[in-house]
Amino acid sequence: MTHFRRLGKIFLFTGIPFGLVAALLATVWQGPGFGLWTGLAMGVIFGGFMAAILGFLHVRSVQQKGFSGASAYHVKQSKELVLPFSHEKAFSACLNSLKSLEKASLSHQDPSRGIIRARTGVTWDTWGDAITFQLTATDSPNQTRIRVTSEPISSTTLVDYGKNLDNVHRILAFLEEKQRTDQG
Repeated sequence: MTHFRRLGKIFLFTGIPFGLVAALLATVWQGPGFGLWTGLAMGVIFGGFMAAILGFLHVRSVQQKGFSGASAYHVKQSKELVLPFSHEKAFSACLNSLKSLEKASLSHQDPSRGIIRARTGVTWDTWGDAITFQLTATDSPNQTRIRVTSEPISSTTLVDYGKNLDNVHRILAFLEEKQRTDQG
């Protein structure tokens, strides 16, 4: 999602409900003719204010965490890594990598299908994140391809302040360190 589309969604998702409530209250207090226009104006002002503030905070937070590029601003993040580990060893390393995240808990594991699912708890950044590992075989029996995905639990989340990208980077850093220590 482009940055302008995200700002537009923030504007709509905050401005419309606020405007409807404002219109209802203004209609009760000042009459139907004035209430609709008051609600519309208040919704536009509030939606614009929220889009500007939340959009700015999201961009600033992502940049402060050291991330750049257009994809860094997406709330759903996914990266791949190939490790020189057997499937079993890679699966175990992925389970252990969850310790690198705050408030992470395992919700599902299926070693035969190479799937691990976990969740993180609520933080000021998000209402929690869903972490998924998908392990697949490569041409070599001692290599495993790992896809790590992190996304908000709530499908309505528009800004995560770089939290999901941070989750993916922490997991990959853990796995890369595991690879270095096992080879060295």
